[in-house]
Amino acid sequence: MRRFDQLEILKTRAKAIRPVMSPALNKAVLEEVTNHRELIISCADQEKLLDYIHRATDAECLCALSEMYLSAPLNDAYYHLFAYLVVTVFTTLGLEVPEDILDADGRELTASEVSELESLRRGIRLTQKRTMPRGGH
Repeated sequence: MRRFDQLEILKTRAKAIRPVMSPALNKAVLEEVTNHRELIISCADQEKLLDYIHRATDAECLCALSEMYLSAPLNDAYYHLFAYLVVTVFTTLGLEVPEDILDADGRELTASEVSELESLRRGIRLTQKRTMPRGGH
């Protein structure tokens, strides 16, 4: 199969993934989720497309954890991931980090937390893929 054909297939698969949203989050975070998706879909880099197809972004993970947080308290491990993602995403977007999050444990992620975040990234995408209509539309 030609490179162009593979690229178009990857773009079609990436378009079929609906971004994770959370109405409780800052509007700029939601715009980042949407804008990032559009940038990835329009790019010609197969590695970036594959990464997007298989792994949720930091902003999408934050949205997912935010929704989980609304329905039940997060355990310590997930709360630390939530606080880490708030600081990471808000700082990247130039947003003010809420004081209660700034007071949270500001250390870097441990190896097990990095692994848990990676598992969350992949788990979000797997869930999205399972709920996609056949044909990816």
